[in-house]
Amino acid sequence: MKFRYTQFPSRDKNFPYFIHPLVNVTFYTGPAKYYKVKGIIDSGADQTLLNADIAKQWNIDYKKLPLSQTVGIDGKPIKVYLFDLEMELDQIANSRVRTRIGFIQSTSVGVLLGKYGFLEHFRITLEAYNEEFYVELKPPPPPIAGPPVP
Repeated sequence: MKFRYTQFPSRDKNFPYFIHPLVNVTFYTGPAKYYKVKGIIDSGADQTLLNADIAKQWNIDYKKLPLSQTVGIDGKPIKVYLFDLEMELDQIANSRVRTRIGFIQSTSVGVLLGKYGFLEHFRITLEAYNEEFYVELKPPPPPIAGPPVP
């Protein structure tokens, strides 16, 4: 599906605006519990990361979740609290997938849709030159050929 980049005003006089690939995402945290957010597709992010304040809004005690870590752009390790859930892109029918995201305490992270948790499920084509990007659900793996293994 084709999307338009979202334009944001620049604070830098050398650039009139910046563009970001934003999509509407629904996260499902349990039966009849879902949350709609806007996320930025970030091919440079190793993981799909959500700000820890979102966990609080969702009544998730993130500090009790399994602990991992990532490295920020400054090279310093950052704690990541892992959470399994389902997510779907609102604009793409039947795109609901089971995945793992991480909650992170960072003022610079809102909802980053990174390699693990998002890009492993979706094929993305970024065309910043014409301010368009494309997202589609990754095709399922082909069936295993041959007789079943006993």
